[in-house]
Amino acid sequence: RSSVKTEHMEMSDTDDECCQICLLPKAKLTMPCGHSACQDCLERIFLHTNPQYRSNSLNDSEEAIVSLCPTRGKCPFCRAMVNMFDLKFDLGSRTENIKQCLDPDPDPFLVYSTMDDFSVSPLSGASYRDREGTVSIFFPTDEREEPFMVKNENKIYFHHNVHYHGKSKTFSGSFDCYKKDNESSENIGNTESCEVIMQFSSDYRFVAHGAIITRRSISSDRRTCPFDGRWTIRWQRAPDREATFESLSSDQFRIVDNSWNLYGHNYRLVRCENSVQFSWATGIMQTVESGVDLASKPDGPGIGETIVWTVDDPEYDRITWTRETTGNRPPPILQPLGNSTMGIMLLKQNCIRQNSRPTYHSYGPKGNVFIQSHVVGLASYHFTSPQSDSNGDDCLAAYISYENVACSSWPPLDDGSPVPVRVPFVNCSYDCDARIFRGKIPWLEIYDTTWMGCKEWNYEMHFDSDFVCILSGSVKSVTTEGREEEMSKFGQSLIYVNAAIMER
Repeated sequence: RSSVKTEHMEMSDTDDECCQICLLPKAKLTMPCGHSACQDCLERIFLHTNPQYRSNSLNDSEEAIVSLCPTRGKCPFCRAMVNMFDLKFDLGSRTENIKQCLDPDPDPFLVYSTMDDFSVSPLSGASYRDREGTVSIFFPTDEREEPFMVKNENKIYFHHNVHYHGKSKTFSGSFDCYKKDNESSENIGNTESCEVIMQFSSDYRFVAHGAIITRRSISSDRRTCPFDGRWTIRWQRAPDREATFESLSSDQFRIVDNSWNLYGHNYRLVRCENSVQFSWATGIMQTVESGVDLASKPDGPGIGETIVWTVDDPEYDRITWTRETTGNRPPPILQPLGNSTMGIMLLKQNCIRQNSRPTYHSYGPKGNVFIQSHVVGLASYHFTSPQSDSNGDDCLAAYISYENVACSSWPPLDDGSPVPVRVPFVNCSYDCDARIFRGKIPWLEIYDTTWMGCKEWNYEMHFDSDFVCILSGSVKSVTTEGREEEMSKFGQSLIYVNAAIMER
């Protein structure tokens, strides 16, 4: 059962409204912010991820969620955060026609309905666990049961906003951290809720992208954390105290629980009688010159008021903080999912792979596997038995394997779907005398989408006489405009060797 009620609602001949992004006459969907665009454009935006995103700051949590989590993005018009599952049909003048096409849901105009029966989904009976065994996620085979997560020996059911998007193979679900029932009890400090977003590999063997998002409650007491909130920072460069001020805007600087992160370093305010101070990463102490008196103002400076800081080293900056907001909800804590340095790698349990061991063949590419970085399945080239073409002649068959979990560090296809496990070459040819293989990967033709903006890749591989490595050649991409560009060269940026070279 699909969680999408309709792929597109065809527009009437008399309706001349167009999507403001692609400018095509398509039915539009409305975001919570009120702006609208067609389903194709919005899914392309919200399903795009950047798995290589890195951040050293708590203040850009929105950017982290957008980069790591499919189905999350920003409105292309006002930059408001949007959950793709909150999209609704843009009714316009077609209200009655749309109503007739919809299921009787509590909110009949939502495009994506919640998933209440995983027994009929590809995830039925599947379980995923990290290598350390600290996090596990289970999907039921019984339609009456809910998926659940086991973390630190706590069993927590996904009670809210449970969705599964089939095209992108993405699951999303949340639970209350203090939710209690007969079987589960979860208490995670001062957190309020957790949300898990997972995009699976195309064969469901592992979680390729996503995150566990923990949303924390509002800081307990203004007098415990009187400086929490957003501040505009300005400073003068020492030793010239008359130098022009430089600024750091309030959307770049926020204090949470008396702490903040700035330029990759963590800082914390320490109370000193009726004032506060903190130490720079270099050990230099920053103290208040004026603007703080916790005896008369235990809640800290008010909005618009300024703190003037000084330091115990004349070569350091004199800084001012101007308060923009008081303590508010802290930014969420993100735990990335996938094969990254800081990520949790969730692997499907009891998953048996039927991969044969590569063997060496000296008489041609047939039967050989060529790998990079000593890893099979990391965009490795597999040359299989010849197949008959349309004329009845034998031709070499080959494919690229993306089966290794390390491939999760690459983005999904441009329509948000995961990269296929095996991508076949087409129009293959092999020159025996010159030992040259040529083939094409037509992304747009086979998968009806591009990858990283390319609709096609054209390969030319030159093998050595013993078929130990790919000596030279190139990979050229073809853009959607038809422009061919050289991406990489074998023997230079692409180093490929025979996976069974030790058998030689």
